[in-house]
Amino acid sequence: MSLRIRDLVPSDTPVLAHLHTLSWSSAYRGIIPDVWLDEKLAADRTAFWQARGEAWPPRAFGLLALDGEQPVGFVFALPDADPPWGTLIDNLHVLPGYKRQGIGRQLLCHFADRALVVAPTEPVHLWVYEENRAARRFYDAMGGLPVERILTPLHGGGEAPIVRYTWSSPERLQFDKKA
Repeated sequence: MSLRIRDLVPSDTPVLAHLHTLSWSSAYRGIIPDVWLDEKLAADRTAFWQARGEAWPPRAFGLLALDGEQPVGFVFALPDADPPWGTLIDNLHVLPGYKRQGIGRQLLCHFADRALVVAPTEPVHLWVYEENRAARRFYDAMGGLPVERILTPLHGGGEAPIVRYTWSSPERLQFDKKA
């Protein structure tokens, strides 16, 4: 694999919608109703990223991971998202066939580098479905602390618990990028 990571730009939104759709379709099976994933997910993520591209949030930033020229994952962050919790990692997705190859780790390390410039004193947080055990193991390994559990409405109906993971600062996510 020839991995490189570059900054996201608003014109990347079609690629992000595609990656987001493939990631959710795999990772959220059994959490979000299958009928919604199969019938509405692609249109929902396309609309979400189109709207975000048209109104890119101030100070928002993200990174795209590419294997050669093929996009394989991304991270998107919103500094100042929540005063006590700081920068929100709103998205971290890696294509199913590329998981467990260090791409998520590299994306978070590069995210930390950028966050130290954009919002150096803010803590970092994200939300993850409680049932998404693979993602939770990853965040545990990355030093995240699960601090809060709430119920959230699901696309397609129902509710599911989500867990907030936190890091006291972006520096807590700076690991060896080659590891």
